[in-house]
Amino acid sequence: MSDQLPTFSVYRKYSQKLAPVFSQAKAQAYTMAILSFFTIAFFGIFAIRPTISTILVLQKQIEDRTEVSEKLEQKISALIKAQETYNQIETDVPTIYALLPDKPEVTTLLVKFEDVAVTTGTTITDITFDPLVIYGNTPQEIVSEQNETPNVLAETSEDATTPFSFSISYTGTYQQLSDVLSRIAQLDRIVTISKAEIKLSGTANNDTGILTVSLGSQAYYYPLNQ
Repeated sequence: MSDQLPTFSVYRKYSQKLAPVFSQAKAQAYTMAILSFFTIAFFGIFAIRPTISTILVLQKQIEDRTEVSEKLEQKISALIKAQETYNQIETDVPTIYALLPDKPEVTTLLVKFEDVAVTTGTTITDITFDPLVIYGNTPQEIVSEQNETPNVLAETSEDATTPFSFSISYTGTYQQLSDVLSRIAQLDRIVTISKAEIKLSGTANNDTGILTVSLGSQAYYYPLNQ
């Protein structure tokens, strides 16, 4: 009990010294201002925190949407350039599809060869196509109608042109057959000649007689949808 009396006495002295200070109007004003500031700051943190979180979330959303908007603008610009490029070649598209169709188009190819024969005054004496897959992209077993021998065609690739082979023979004079070769090379369809054989027909000579040219050829198509 005797130990607590000096401590109480010390606190009492401090309070007596501070009492005149706090009793002054200026000191009271400063004290109230400081207490008010800390009170507002303390409760303000809890009041403003949700608002700050919302602002941060909105800012992140704005940044994400800005990035998406920039990417969309880039894609739109690319599409516009692609459209401009297409417009430049639009008139050539039918020619491109004629040169390299998306299907074998054997019938139209036969018509072109017949036109060559009519134009040059020659005669088609033989034409044979190898077995050809005209639908699908998986290996298919095709049976020849002549010898009933099965043939398996390799699977076509979606990333490359697909060739198919055929042979065709024209009969005419040397000049006519020369014209045939020239016109086949100028067809509006990609056709390559891998082999050409010329032989006499009957007993005619090479200058004025009748000849037969047999061509081993390939035509191509580009399957878009398989």
